[in-house]
Amino acid sequence: KELFESIVNYRYKLEALAEELKEAQHSLTSVKAVPLKERVQTSSQLDVSELLAQLEQYRFKILQAQIDLIKRKNKAFEVLNYETDNLNYAILLKWYFQGKSWDEIAHELGERDRSALSERKNKAVEQLNTTKTHKNLHQVCDIM
Repeated sequence: KELFESIVNYRYKLEALAEELKEAQHSLTSVKAVPLKERVQTSSQLDVSELLAQLEQYRFKILQAQIDLIKRKNKAFEVLNYETDNLNYAILLKWYFQGKSWDEIAHELGERDRSALSERKNKAVEQLNTTKTHKNLHQVCDIM
């Protein structure tokens, strides 16, 4: 369960980093050019270079988070592949991996009761946690 939840958390982290990057890019585009006739102050040059450096840092952080998310998804897929019920598989995939809402999942699966889907997801995760094969895989997942 912790592995699946970490995928959701990493998605949130990526969204937050992307928002930060967007704000930094906006700050950079709001910097006005200095007319050529005026002297350029050293501090304004540093401000622009600091913004560019921040942009690169955000891009690097996003890339690192994407790599971490891919690694976690690969580990979680190893566990998910032990799910034998196709509906449970679809629910887990859509909720944890694709980040879909219960409304979206219910619509896509033709279900009316969102709470029943959520309950089914919880039972499926619990089953995966208690299977012997998952216990073996749990050791692999803990390496992260």
